[in-house]
Amino acid sequence: MISNELILDFFVTLSRAEYALKSAGYFRDNGSGAQPDWDRFARELIPHFNSQDSDELSQAVSYYLRLPPQKQIVEEGTLSWSDALPENGSEIERLLILVRRVRNNLFHGGKSNPQGSEEARRNTSLLSYGITILRKTVSLNDNVKREYDKAAF
Repeated sequence: MISNELILDFFVTLSRAEYALKSAGYFRDNGSGAQPDWDRFARELIPHFNSQDSDELSQAVSYYLRLPPQKQIVEEGTLSWSDALPENGSEIERLLILVRRVRNNLFHGGKSNPQGSEEARRNTSLLSYGITILRKTVSLNDNVKREYDKAAF
């Protein structure tokens, strides 16, 4: 079972990051309101992101790219899962898509009740490593980091 503390830590970290992105000017209107512009943020991080900066980050990146979070899909009218990695983009662009996929799976009910201890361990790793990736990416942009640090939940 995934600990509630880890789930909360992931959501708070992601919420603070999304707040920081919008406050630092990384936002867009997708027709239904203001959204954080993760894609522009990721593109601007390309020259600054080094997955080998630390052992912790290297492990997180390796895990996400080797065993990416699945995407819930509809196949012939039935819910199913796809293991597909995002095909386009740099490493950081793909990673931030995958972190958001973890959020979507939890928030929209796809992975909140895993079956079996192996799946629970995997989900725990995805949450922990997602936090590592988020904190690192936020730290690479001074304006975003300042807004992240100001955010209080």
